[in-house]
Amino acid sequence: VGIKGVATGIKHRIQTQNSELTIQAEKIQAQNEELRRQREELRSQAAALAEVDEHKNHFLAVLAHELRNPMAPLTTGLEILRRAPAGGEQALQAQAVIGRQTRQLIRLVDDLLDVTRIARGKLRIERETMDLAEVVRACADDQAPILAERSLTFDLDLPADPVPVHGDRARLAQVVGNLIHNAVKFTDAGGRLGLRLRGDRDAGQAVLT
Repeated sequence: VGIKGVATGIKHRIQTQNSELTIQAEKIQAQNEELRRQREELRSQAAALAEVDEHKNHFLAVLAHELRNPMAPLTTGLEILRRAPAGGEQALQAQAVIGRQTRQLIRLVDDLLDVTRIARGKLRIERETMDLAEVVRACADDQAPILAERSLTFDLDLPADPVPVHGDRARLAQVVGNLIHNAVKFTDAGGRLGLRLRGDRDAGQAVLT
């Protein structure tokens, strides 16, 4: 009876210890699961931060490029104003160029000051209905002095009828201005450039070549 009682006591203690070990193992497993969850959450947050940083870098790189483009027409316009008779046709044209390019700069600076858009890498779009031919003509006028400086011939082919589009005037002006600016940049002095706009109402498209 004594041996049996001792065996029963030992068995009971072993069962108790096994239960405690099981409880401890379950706690450790739960802690490990929590650590895995926290690690995945940190990994996800790190990936999100890296994406935001990438958006920011791309956004700022694009704007840095865009900020340079209005400078040449502004500088040329100011030089024309300095030399041209006040109130003359040249002076009025230069004032129009400076006004358009200043508004473009203000829009770009507004983008730079908007922290939310920088984080998301997105530009603000303000749509309106407009005549794309007017936008293209204004962009061509803004680049005219630079074209003249490089002795470039510029063929502007616009339709007689308006080309109505629904879009952001400033962004479209940026696109057209960049196209002309790059064409000027990569065309040898004395070369020839051409810009053609057509509207296809049936297809609902405006085609710029």
